[in-house]
Amino acid sequence: MKTANNLAQLYAEVSEYGRFSADFFERMMHKIPEAPVVDRIKSIMKNCKGKKVVNFGSAKGMLHDAIKSVALSVFGVDKMEPADLLVDLDDEFCPLHGLPAAEVYVCGEIIEHLANPGNFLKKLRWTMNNEGEKDAKLIITVPNALANTLQVHARRGWENCNIDHVAFYTWTTLETLLGRYNFTIEDRAYYEGKPVFAEGLIAVVR
Repeated sequence: MKTANNLAQLYAEVSEYGRFSADFFERMMHKIPEAPVVDRIKSIMKNCKGKKVVNFGSAKGMLHDAIKSVALSVFGVDKMEPADLLVDLDDEFCPLHGLPAAEVYVCGEIIEHLANPGNFLKKLRWTMNNEGEKDAKLIITVPNALANTLQVHARRGWENCNIDHVAFYTWTTLETLLGRYNFTIEDRAYYEGKPVFAEGLIAVVR
């Protein structure tokens, strides 16, 4: 089947059913961006190489060790030991000021755990603007709401979701959330799987 490449074509193809309006398509239908598939940890390492890094929510483990192996410095923020700063990122009053000036801020599989990700992003935006290095960037990775494995399990009556997660993200919902706090996605990729239906999304943000 030929795939519609714009809203007008898509609307023309399905409007015969009489259930959709042009306004519906403007609000609800969003073209999925083309993006490559990368190795998640290697991609983050590439962005952190030789940089001063603040790593949120992972002060130990494979990702943190990988960043430490290539970064100029890395400061871990987590709610559990070991961490350079102990703080619950889901706490409405969590302090994000006073962090070391960084060139790269990493949020690997973090925001889908937060009950109020906007509160965190608002504080992070202030920190990056006022205490970060010039042109500092943010790297966010999240599970992909369109992941093929989720659909496979759903067809069998099961929901495949970490019990600590409160949200899934698509490119549209992630970009909308980030845009509300003056973040812009400058580069994007998938990881683990094939485009569109991969397990996760990785965004380089400023």
